[in-house]
Amino acid sequence: MKNTRREKGFSIVEVLIVILVSVIVLALAIPSITRSRVNSNESYARETLKQIGMAAEEYSRNNNGLYPLSIANLTTGNPHYLAEDYTAGARQGYAFSCAWSAADYSCFAIPIKTLSATNAPTGTKKFIITAGLILTEDDSVTSIVGSVGPTNNTTNATANMAPAFDGM
Repeated sequence: MKNTRREKGFSIVEVLIVILVSVIVLALAIPSITRSRVNSNESYARETLKQIGMAAEEYSRNNNGLYPLSIANLTTGNPHYLAEDYTAGARQGYAFSCAWSAADYSCFAIPIKTLSATNAPTGTKKFIITAGLILTEDDSVTSIVGSVGPTNNTTNATANMAPAFDGM
């Protein structure tokens, strides 16, 4: 009979192979997870601006063509056009702000951190919505207070929206 001795546990080579495979999987997964989060944040920013824009347009229809002079006109009073003030702080990686006049409005969504930041980015695009629900994307934003280049892609914010339900 052969006397074979079986050691319990893993050899150092087996452990190193498992560690190497784990590092490779993580190296491939982390950029995908980050990109997925950035896409989610950017979708949230676009949809939030569309909500603000639709509320401003509805306010204008109900007030003889005049736009609100502040976000408070949309969040207080009767009716409430918006349930909350989206400009009151950062939300899902974006800071929102608006400039109002009776004749028009402009609302902005700017990422808190971009690809140039040392931590994981929260967004790579700046979004602007103006009177008439014109949504603009700017791919060249570098930071929340950085420079913004001339690359703009403009679309009507209602183009990708489902038709309104009229109760029939």
